[in-house]
Amino acid sequence: MKSKWKDKGFMKEYYKQSHQKHKEKRNKSSKEYRQKNKKYFETYRKENKAHMKEYCKEYCKKPENKKRRSEYNKKYYQEHKERILKRQNKHHQKPEVKVRRKEYGKKYGIEYNQKPEVKKRCKEYRKKSENKIRGEYTLKKWKEQNPDYNNKYNKERRKTDKNFNIIERLRGRVRLILNKYLQTGKIMSSKKYGIDYESIINHLKPFPEDTSRYHIDHIKPLCSFNFINKDGSTNLEEVKKAFAPENHQWLTIHENMSKGGRY
Repeated sequence: MKSKWKDKGFMKEYYKQSHQKHKEKRNKSSKEYRQKNKKYFETYRKENKAHMKEYCKEYCKKPENKKRRSEYNKKYYQEHKERILKRQNKHHQKPEVKVRRKEYGKKYGIEYNQKPEVKKRCKEYRKKSENKIRGEYTLKKWKEQNPDYNNKYNKERRKTDKNFNIIERLRGRVRLILNKYLQTGKIMSSKKYGIDYESIINHLKPFPEDTSRYHIDHIKPLCSFNFINKDGSTNLEEVKKAFAPENHQWLTIHENMSKGGRY
């Protein structure tokens, strides 16, 4: 008769139960040992940094370890969620961490968010009603806590970023004109009207040295376009023509004011 101690299934279950039974005792003993030999472990880590890094890298690549690690991290996060978030918030408030996170976001954030799989994942996430409600609530709360942030940020950025300054001027002009001429009530996004700010900016390059002395003029004035159809709907083709890149030019403030509605 085969001994149960030679049965792999039995031995596996036996060691598993033994591991659970003596877990606390073993952890306590291990902790005490590490405290006593703290200097030794620190020295070892410094001397074998490259080797340990390579070993960890190879270990984490294995699918079974990857899965086990992922499950453990999820479980640990759920059990210690409040403590983790509190520690993260405290860490993120440090000035040097804020600067580092901002620089990292500028360097890698834009590139990462442009990846097709990331765009797709974000789109699917935003479609879910519970995420949409949560996002709107978070944004509303943030705006209430930081009422002047956008104005201050845009003001500072306009001083240093010429492209952004021009886009802001164009957007303001588009909003003003659409509010004046359109009768549909709600104004759609510029893309739906066929307005491409990047193309307009490329057409206007090179920019004048002092853009504050110039206006962005519509060669064919906006008053000469028929933005409303007979049935009262918006004439999208006319809007697209009016804000086409080739219908924009730089004129000094005096020249633009003198021109009026002529072309």
